[in-house]
Amino acid sequence: MGFGLLFVGYFFANLMPIFTPLGFTKLVGYPMMLLAFRRLRAYCPRFRICFYAGFAALPFAVYYTYVALLALKVPGAPIPAGVGTVIEWAYFAFFIAFELLLLWVIAGFSKELHHLRTATAATRNMIFVGMYAALYLVCNILDAAGVSGVRYFYLPLLLLRLFFLLLDAWLIFQCYRDICPAEEEQIVLTEPEDDGKEENDEKK
Repeated sequence: MGFGLLFVGYFFANLMPIFTPLGFTKLVGYPMMLLAFRRLRAYCPRFRICFYAGFAALPFAVYYTYVALLALKVPGAPIPAGVGTVIEWAYFAFFIAFELLLLWVIAGFSKELHHLRTATAATRNMIFVGMYAALYLVCNILDAAGVSGVRYFYLPLLLLRLFFLLLDAWLIFQCYRDICPAEEEQIVLTEPEDDGKEENDEKK
């Protein structure tokens, strides 16, 4: 169906790059997520939005791959501080928006299939993403204003990010496990056609 591929892609795109030297995995993860969205849009048209929005991640994936190579001591020109700051803030905005979009789509898709527990989990994860975004912005504003002691909040922020990323990965795995197991994909795809054929047979 596509959720298995989405799970692997999400892991490479978001969990592994928490460690800067592994930032190059974004260049693997985001294309895998795009392929997963392409498959999933056949089941839920809203995944089409994720598919097109996901292309915006590719330039960021290239940037973070270059940053990872520099962190691994691969020879290369350093990135000017101003340019890096602008790109990283742009990626932060994209990352939060894309996370919320993906969770919104999963919540709606789950409700349509009456998987209310999955829909509730997706809504809960959206709250955690919003909390992280708000706290991250506050900490950076205070840090820029020269407030002392703000740096002590960056480790809890990192742990909060890791927490909701793990929750999102688990949510995607639940979709893979519960919504459409691999062995049932063909059944789900062919059910509407079979019903139509049975109706035609009865009329004949």
